[in-house]
Amino acid sequence: MGFFKRLLALAVIAVIAGVGWVAFAGQSKSSPTSPSRVVKDQKEIFERLLVQEPNFYFDDYEVTRIYGSVKNMSKQSCSYVKLAVKVRNKQGKLLKELTVSVKDIGPNEIKSYDINGGTISESISLESAVVEAAFAKR
Repeated sequence: MGFFKRLLALAVIAVIAGVGWVAFAGQSKSSPTSPSRVVKDQKEIFERLLVQEPNFYFDDYEVTRIYGSVKNMSKQSCSYVKLAVKVRNKQGKLLKELTVSVKDIGPNEIKSYDINGGTISESISLESAVVEAAFAKR
């Protein structure tokens, strides 16, 4: 019986340690001590961010991958940029709209993104727009 009690105690300790590690690892880089200001005004976004027009390629599994980049031109850190990417066919019909978040962009820094566009069997065009962004308060 002593062996099984020890084994049970070790299992309980392992579970507690695992839960603690998951809680620690899941913490965000942004802390409550560095508040952000969410910006949705397109004029202000245009003045602070430079968004490269998205492009695409097909991976080894014939899945469409959509990629691009965002440059933070402001003097404040940007905690995230939320982009909407529209995929249209040759006739301009909207096939799908995808969203992607680019996180932790420092002043004058460029960050790229690469998202799964799924399987698309026709010619497409892409357009992107910033939905919102969050900058460090001045």
